[in-house]
Amino acid sequence: MASGRVSKVKGKVVDIPNSPTIGTATAGVQSVSISFTADSSGKGGPTFSYIAKSNPSNITATGSTSPINVTGLTAGTSYTISVAGVNSTGTSEYSSASGSATPTVGPPVSGYSFWLDADDATTFTFSSSNVVSAWADKSGNANNATQATVANQPTKESSVLNGKPGVRFSANVNKALGLGTKIGGTAQTTFMVINTPSGWTNSTSGFAMIFSSNALGVAGNGGLVGGSWTGAFSNERILWYTQSGGNASIGIAQNTANISSGGHILSIDLTATGTRDIKLDNVSQSVTSSGSWNNSLYPGNYDRIGNYDITGGGSGFIGDICEVILYPSQLSSGDITLVYDYLKAKWGTP
Repeated sequence: MASGRVSKVKGKVVDIPNSPTIGTATAGVQSVSISFTADSSGKGGPTFSYIAKSNPSNITATGSTSPINVTGLTAGTSYTISVAGVNSTGTSEYSSASGSATPTVGPPVSGYSFWLDADDATTFTFSSSNVVSAWADKSGNANNATQATVANQPTKESSVLNGKPGVRFSANVNKALGLGTKIGGTAQTTFMVINTPSGWTNSTSGFAMIFSSNALGVAGNGGLVGGSWTGAFSNERILWYTQSGGNASIGIAQNTANISSGGHILSIDLTATGTRDIKLDNVSQSVTSSGSWNNSLYPGNYDRIGNYDITGGGSGFIGDICEVILYPSQLSSGDITLVYDYLKAKWGTP
């Protein structure tokens, strides 16, 4: 502790605080959270707040209690963190450095409310071997995707896109995951990285549900993107289907003539007034609607992944889901490009 620095608070002499005791550094997405313990020796002055500082780069963050999250760090760089106490007299010496922590790569645009990332092994819970019973949401909202029935659990495959893993669904055995809370809303921007197997063909109903919230057949409004609603869904690329109560489904055609096998990024950009922009690999797709688009039915809310029913039942997705990011607002075109470029570089998609 530095000496000779005092002030008076209500007539009492106040010394600068002693340094806190450093705790554990935990890496996050372009951030490190540092825990620490306030000095309890009684030899220094009271502590009003704390400053956490990174090494390298000397990036700082402040807080009144432990832990403090230091943001704006570079993914892949190893950092240590030190903490100092602050009061009306001044700032203590910094504590000893923490152990090192290396921030991870994450979406370049903040504000997402839901994030699944198959490349993060720590987010999976398995019932056996590579059979997925839970896939944790990385947004901080803990809206994890789960499946209690072993027969309906998808599998984690080790290398599906760019040498990275994915979660594999199969319509033939009704694989699906469910969410405790519906995601989406009146305005949203959603990105999905998917991998479709070679040689796939039309499913029974002609499309494969990536996200859904209600069984199809409920009266609502539908739109086929990149094609037309004809015959047995013969030439469409993407299905967007809204239902009463704000439920919605998003799927792709099970036909290699329309969507090639391999990796793709599907994005959906919605506004509260019904404006929509559905893109495949960052290219906007034209919409042919069935019925009339109705803004009161337009919000898209989802709570099922890989099928329209948590217990399966047809129209299931055949392939891998690698990453999902949902923002509860419409992103600007510039921000959409930033997220698309991040996903493209990570997964090697078009």
